[in-house]
Amino acid sequence: MDLFIGFSTISIMAKKSKTNGRQGRQSLRPLGVSIISVLGMIVSVLIVLAGILFTAVMPVAGMIGLLGNILGFFAGVIGVVFLIIGIIGFFASYKLWKMEKIGWTLFMALEIISFITSLASFNIVGLIIAIVIIWYLWKNKSLFK
Repeated sequence: MDLFIGFSTISIMAKKSKTNGRQGRQSLRPLGVSIISVLGMIVSVLIVLAGILFTAVMPVAGMIGLLGNILGFFAGVIGVVFLIIGIIGFFASYKLWKMEKIGWTLFMALEIISFITSLASFNIVGLIIAIVIIWYLWKNKSLFK
């Protein structure tokens, strides 16, 4: 019991002392934002790797012939799109981690795109995840400055 009270006191003291220099606002990040940020960074890295893979397939598919050239072209386009989305996603996740408004805005935009693509592809799990993240970030919008 005394150990718990000690940790609680340390935790309260840490919360009071953390400021980010902006009008003395506390820079405490909610656990949900931390989880969303870390998972966003992981997914963004995987998307960048997929983009690199698709871009690497482009020249190999081009060796097959006419159909290979068409497939190679589309693989290259998809690879570049994945690279761009992955880089933007990582940047948005990092800024979300830092509790910055630009991170909130970019992450919301990416989640709305995720919602639309999940809806179009009848991906129920992706749809539910996008709705929960949009709702949670919208609910905590005032924390981002």
